[in-house]
Amino acid sequence: MALIEKLNAIGDAIRSKTGKEDKLTLEQMVTEIEGIEVGGNDSAAQDIEQVWNGEIVDLAFNIDTIPAYGCYKGRMKTITINSNDISIGSYAFQYSTLLEEVIVNSVSGEVAGSIFSGCTSLKSITWLHESFDKNQNVSDVFCACSALTDVNIPNLSKIGKGWFKDCSSLEKLDTYARHINDNAFLRSAIDTFITRKTDAVATLTSINAFQGTPIESGTGYIYVPKALIEDYKVATNWINFAEQFRAIEDYPEICGGAEND
Repeated sequence: MALIEKLNAIGDAIRSKTGKEDKLTLEQMVTEIEGIEVGGNDSAAQDIEQVWNGEIVDLAFNIDTIPAYGCYKGRMKTITINSNDISIGSYAFQYSTLLEEVIVNSVSGEVAGSIFSGCTSLKSITWLHESFDKNQNVSDVFCACSALTDVNIPNLSKIGKGWFKDCSSLEKLDTYARHINDNAFLRSAIDTFITRKTDAVATLTSINAFQGTPIESGTGYIYVPKALIEDYKVATNWINFAEQFRAIEDYPEICGGAEND
């Protein structure tokens, strides 16, 4: 998404929260964001207000809605999301630069884009729930999370557009995802991508998913089940990385033993 599109999206989100229709300058955007009152139930509003004030360090959500910009630039260090059918608005946790850990136990509702983008201290993601399937256009979820190095997301079925874009320290990702979308790892440092899905070749929507990465340059590798390795080498878009495939079973020191298969 181009910068002007991002700014327009931010402006639209602000207007949707404030009810105002006027165009906004960058300075006015900052002022309006600071003045937004959070919605939802009293407990949720209180939690979010305490996040903004730096009073909550370990945040556990058991609510059904986190509004757009709800915890924008929040000061918490950990987030645990436990709610079923939770809705998370655009930029909900964006630029929460103290955030180090995210644990998602249950998310199956509507989720918007860029919710954790720019969280530059984020080091650990634990995703215990298969989610985002109904949110086909969710993008840039962990964009520019520059502290991420090694991510294991076994219960996530899809990696969306630009999810790990510009994650400059991300070297390894281990997943069972069935679908990898455009720009998923654009300009990241990923040199080890493990996909453990065993029943069929995962869908790669575009070769630009690995653009600007060691995998694209030929110094990184894609690890897949041995039974599917020849299928991957000729599959749509994957064929462009035919020389980079390795069998998971042949590299236990990288992929772990049979207990992870």
